[in-house]
Amino acid sequence: MAVNRRCAVYGYEIPAGSNCYRAFSQADAARMRGFERERSNNLINPGGSRGTLATVFGFENFGVLVTRDLFDPNQPPMFGYYSMIADHRYRKGAELAGLLEEAIVTDRPVIAASAPPLFWDESPGAQSALRASATRVHRILSNMKPAGERMIQGFGRYLEYEM
Repeated sequence: MAVNRRCAVYGYEIPAGSNCYRAFSQADAARMRGFERERSNNLINPGGSRGTLATVFGFENFGVLVTRDLFDPNQPPMFGYYSMIADHRYRKGAELAGLLEEAIVTDRPVIAASAPPLFWDESPGAQSALRASATRVHRILSNMKPAGERMIQGFGRYLEYEM
């Protein structure tokens, strides 16, 4: 989704220059506030406990971090987030309702909601589209110059591409 600049929730394209938002667990948020305000990665545990005080951070941009061979199944891609601009702590998702409503109004003029969202399911057609997209992503990243290289403790060396 990141290379396609698509929202992970709605599947619509995120125009270049638009801020991005993501929820983080209490522990990840504390680490990011203290040490990673300018450049953060998603060392999160998918499905893991968010703790009692989770956070939605806003960032000026995001990127993807991949290994040198781009598709090493033992080293999945990670996301990088750049320049933290918003910090919304919450205990219950309902506390974010006002922010979501505001974001919908603000983002409506720049999000092409008339275009189909990008999601994949288990159907043969969707799986074929996913393979085609992976091939396209590989070609795009192979032709891009990385923004840098990052060593991530416990994970190894990654090339960083800002999207």
